[in-house]
Amino acid sequence: MFRISPGSWEVKKPLILPEGYGLTISKGTHLRFHKESFVLTRGPLQLKGTKDAPIVLESIGGKDSSWQGIVVMDSPKPSEWSHVIVRRTSGIQHPSWSLTGGVTFYKSDIQMEHCAFEGNRGEDSLNIIHSNFKLNDVRIENTVSDAFDSDFSRGEVNGGKFNNIGSAGGGDAIDVSGSDVLVNGTRFENVSDKALSVGEKSRMVARDLEMNQINVGAASKDGSHLQITDSAIKNASVAGLMAYVKKPEHGFGAIEADRLVFAETPVQARSQKGSVIKLNGREVEAQNIDVKQMYRTIMKPGLRK
Repeated sequence: MFRISPGSWEVKKPLILPEGYGLTISKGTHLRFHKESFVLTRGPLQLKGTKDAPIVLESIGGKDSSWQGIVVMDSPKPSEWSHVIVRRTSGIQHPSWSLTGGVTFYKSDIQMEHCAFEGNRGEDSLNIIHSNFKLNDVRIENTVSDAFDSDFSRGEVNGGKFNNIGSAGGGDAIDVSGSDVLVNGTRFENVSDKALSVGEKSRMVARDLEMNQINVGAASKDGSHLQITDSAIKNASVAGLMAYVKKPEHGFGAIEADRLVFAETPVQARSQKGSVIKLNGREVEAQNIDVKQMYRTIMKPGLRK
């Protein structure tokens, strides 16, 4: 296990650890990265800051600068982060490979608490793939595209806040594919697309959420099922809830919703024919929805391909 001692350090080149080795960064450490630099480890990444001495990872050069980010791959042991602030990542661009996530965990379990991701310039601020995760009080804000993507993973999001998501358009706060996820007690504010996007045969249980100034509160599509309860949806410009098919090979979407409060939301729920939304035990009448046209207009992909 390698270790970075407390202090303020400048990282000028990619930091690539030998296979099987992890990295520990001590509380109070401030790392400032050049544009071409990133961190790659195939062992656990242990970042143990405190409230009074957080770990800060950011680019050199101010608010218009960026650095490529972090990837943890095939780690034999889980990573643990606490009181970490990550600013202005862009995704990794290597001559032979690239990653869309500012911070990516691939086949590497992760537990985070009291962490923040600010000003991501790439497609995903945080991307977790084929991993188990637990995110407690994680804040993601001021992204140009998606905030958190879970691909073929299992985990939970407890508390935290997603704010100012998707300035380039098409930004989802929590976007899951092929995943099994619990979202509990989380707030969403100013999301350019969907607060919750549940796709590609995912399962999500969501409760005690607050959503405000969003395109769509929660969408279930492509063979996925969302159960959402005891939540508030305010100022949803398209619909509070949606269920539809984007990729026909996966099938229809389904939502079960109970004890929701809607405000300043003209359309509480829209269900494409074949999909199902049950709101307080009653099935919402399905309708024809031109999904391709919807994604060309009100759900523009932004940075997403």
